[in-house]
Amino acid sequence: MVIGRPMPSVGQDPAALTELAFERMKEMLPAYSEPPGRKLLRHKLTHLF
Repeated sequence: MVIGRPMPSVGQDPAALTELAFERMKEMLPAYSEPPGRKLLRHKLTHLF
């Protein structure tokens, strides 16, 4: 399966490949926007632990 553009991996260290993969995934995903309306359980779930 191929998703997105190929990533060059020859001669790169794992940290650089991880950063490149992260950047490529961000390019493919739409930007997050907070949905309008009430957030009924937000406070309770955020402060659960």
